[in-house]
Amino acid sequence: MHNSPLLQTLRLIPSSKLKRYEAYVKQSTTQKDYMKLCTHIVEFGPSFKGEALKREKLIDEIFPENPQKLKAVAAQLKKMAEQFLVISEVRMTKNGLSRAGKMLLLESLTPNFQLFSTQCNKRLNEIDKQSVKDAQDYFDAH
Repeated sequence: MHNSPLLQTLRLIPSSKLKRYEAYVKQSTTQKDYMKLCTHIVEFGPSFKGEALKREKLIDEIFPENPQKLKAVAAQLKKMAEQFLVISEVRMTKNGLSRAGKMLLLESLTPNFQLFSTQCNKRLNEIDKQSVKDAQDYFDAH
């Protein structure tokens, strides 16, 4: 599992936030298998290397009765890691989401982001123009 999509995604999470990711998984699911695998893997962060992370070892230790479950649980943990990354990167400004935050949010909600990026940029520009207009109207009124 050393080069699995899950571990590649977890390597993107700063080591200072790995315990927060673990807490995020705990609050997001009641599945004990998810927590077992997550807790086990997070112990090896941020490099996520070691004999204990080999597929065979994980199956023996966590999924001995159902080896196929490892793939499904790892896929769900990867999705949770992606969501966690988006949530932790979206920054709030005084007036709401920053432009970068809006883009990250749109990207996370749109499966085929590349196809919609032009439309998203156009809409974000409209939102920005409306925000400027609202601010100008406010100051003109006062």
